[in-house]
Amino acid sequence: MMNRFKQLREEYNEQLKDKNPKAKLYSVEDMCEEMKNAGFNVSKAKIKKIESEQPDVSIDAKTLLAYKWKFDVSVDWLIDNTVQTRKVDGNIASASKVIGLSDVAIEEISELKPDYKMILDKMISNYCFLLVLPEIRNLLGYNSLKPHIKLLFDEKSYKNGAEIDQFLFDAINDNTVSTFFSETVVKRIKDIIDNTMLDKDLQAYFGEKDKESKIKSVITSAADLPRYNSETGKLE
Repeated sequence: MMNRFKQLREEYNEQLKDKNPKAKLYSVEDMCEEMKNAGFNVSKAKIKKIESEQPDVSIDAKTLLAYKWKFDVSVDWLIDNTVQTRKVDGNIASASKVIGLSDVAIEEISELKPDYKMILDKMISNYCFLLVLPEIRNLLGYNSLKPHIKLLFDEKSYKNGAEIDQFLFDAINDNTVSTFFSETVVKRIKDIIDNTMLDKDLQAYFGEKDKESKIKSVITSAADLPRYNSETGKLE
């Protein structure tokens, strides 16, 4: 489980380094001093215990409020690793609560270039790339459970009234079951690729990208590749 108290200070250090590679390490002492100047008297010993997850440490309201002030994070996010929204309020926090992504993921998406956002939007809203995931999950789940289920049924003795166990054993370990899942995934992915290839916006976007490419023709065979001239030491 991620120690979010330590995570915040380390991320802050990274931000300082990004702005100034020569910036000094943002230490626990520095953080305590800032918190103290803002009216939050949190000891260095307490923060070090929190960051090292000492079993005897108690996180009081004063400490939580100090972190909330310094890093603009919600108290729920600090103490509950199942909470994904770290921001207290704002557009990103609202979006995170609605769609269930972490605010970090939403920030990353918001910073994408407009054409990348267009592609992502097409993938999710029009051609349902995400719908492939249930089939992949089913396939992985089946393949994962299969050996355990097989072992379980192998250990049974098929006596009177146990025909259903034999039936289940045959069905679960039948190769046609795994083939069915595999074919479903392949078909779904093929449909998605076919639909995507026909999308006019994507064709136009990647058509423009292709015009910018330094490769002006398609290489169809080895004969099209440049040859090395050992005498001149150049490609011809």
